[in-house]
Amino acid sequence: VYVVTVTIAAGLLAVVVGGSFLLRARGATFGFPLAVHPDEPAVVERAVEMVRSGDPNPHFFNYPSMLLYLEAAVVAALRGAEATDGDLPRTDLYLWGRLLTALMAAGTVMATAWLAYLLTSARFRGPLAPLAAALLVATSSLHVAHSFLITVDVPMTLWVVLAAIMAVRITRDTPGWGVYVAAAVFVGLAVGTRYTAVLCAVPVLIAHGVRHTRPGAALASPKVWVFALLAVLLWLVWRNPNP
Repeated sequence: VYVVTVTIAAGLLAVVVGGSFLLRARGATFGFPLAVHPDEPAVVERAVEMVRSGDPNPHFFNYPSMLLYLEAAVVAALRGAEATDGDLPRTDLYLWGRLLTALMAAGTVMATAWLAYLLTSARFRGPLAPLAAALLVATSSLHVAHSFLITVDVPMTLWVVLAAIMAVRITRDTPGWGVYVAAAVFVGLAVGTRYTAVLCAVPVLIAHGVRHTRPGAALASPKVWVFALLAVLLWLVWRNPNP
């Protein structure tokens, strides 16, 4: 019975996650042949210039560079797939960049299900809470509206949810170094995508404090200092402070 229940739950979750991607991918051609969101050209055109010039410095820091590097990877992949080295159609650049955002949005739906599972009491743990949480995000009008645009909001949300998962694991499990390193990576990626995501470090630090009855013990733990140092280093990588 348990195996059947888990199989059904996994199948339903796959349907929700896959459906969330398809729902968002339908909007990938929104506004074509024009880019109607003002932030998209700021990302795409700079990514194109980075690939064309070979200069990894975007020379643009209104927000961090993580999304610019992701879009540059899309541009480089498309250029590599072209038989000629001519300019790529702008619609292709926007289409595949938007599909990448939709894919990250579907990843957020999956991560939300994982977070809901971890937050559910072990006594009542089952498929209902993860499926309900995933379905709420999958059908959220605000999330859907931003999930087919090349902007920072949806990628940042994915990293924030993953950082929250690590915070819960710190409080619920016996966390090793890997959990703290993963938390630092996700916080660094989140802040490297949007500066205001620095607040997602707070739940991780609170979770660490909850595990220690005395503030001195919490501060003496090398794990929290490795977390802080690695998160800052990752942010500096995406920040690229030498425009």
